[in-house]
Amino acid sequence: MGMDITGRNPKLKSEKPVDIDWFNSTQEEKDAYMNAKHDFENNNPGVYFRANLWSWRPIAEVINYCNNVMGLNLPETFLGGMHYNSGAGLETQEECDKLADAIDAMIISKFDGWEYIGVNYKLYARKVVNSEGKIFEENLYNNPELVQELEQYLGEDIFVKDGVFEYKDIEYNTAHATGLDHLEDFVAFLRECGGFEIW
Repeated sequence: MGMDITGRNPKLKSEKPVDIDWFNSTQEEKDAYMNAKHDFENNNPGVYFRANLWSWRPIAEVINYCNNVMGLNLPETFLGGMHYNSGAGLETQEECDKLADAIDAMIISKFDGWEYIGVNYKLYARKVVNSEGKIFEENLYNNPELVQELEQYLGEDIFVKDGVFEYKDIEYNTAHATGLDHLEDFVAFLRECGGFEIW
């Protein structure tokens, strides 16, 4: 589950591959079509951007931060609809350029040297070893006292460098994180999409 974000009027550098009859095509034809589609999307970044829910939420928090701190005045219908597959988005390339400029500035000022952007939704996990010696990730939602300690330790900042932090010599991670390169891909999408919709 995730977000499919499509450009309203993307800048095109190449032609979209012609759809095939999926049910009556050979595997070779299907593979060729999928390869052509991926090439088209890679060469035309304003056409389509995808993100699963775990990586979209940090991007949405970056958008909210930019809007609030940098005074972008983005439409409330977009801000309120960012977490739903309902078609919310920005209408114009001018709005997208303004948002892209703000995210670029934030990458330079706040995320310099980060590989991942974690979001502090007070959902944490840690690696533990069970009685059989196997390592697994333990979610802490059943340990409210520890979660409260971690909340106090992290403070009010919603962003966590690389989605990882250490507390009392134990490493924890945030449930939601996205790669800095994924955020940069979103900026590239914004600069060429002509407005967008989230589905």
